[in-house]
Amino acid sequence: MELKDKIDYSHGQINKLEILSNAGGSVTLLAFDKGTELGTHKAPCDAMIMVIDGTADITLEGNEMKLKEGEFLSMRPGVEHSLKANKKFKVMLTKINGGAQPA
Repeated sequence: MELKDKIDYSHGQINKLEILSNAGGSVTLLAFDKGTELGTHKAPCDAMIMVIDGTADITLEGNEMKLKEGEFLSMRPGVEHSLKANKKFKVMLTKINGGAQPA
């Protein structure tokens, strides 16, 4: 089974499926139906968004971009971003919580 097949689209909704989570971070799949959006917010940790189906419309610190299947972007904590589904798309969101820094 492909990763994108682990989560389905639902009419008018953003579906969420947590794949794994622990104190170090999490991996979550999100399926955005056409017309849905995740408004502007800031990540509290390091994060990476990878498109696993379709094309995602993302605004990162005021800059609009489109990411296609297989493309990704990474963000440091506190970076403003939003996601909008002009067409259906799925992403894998990886969050990495800060920890002890090497000496």
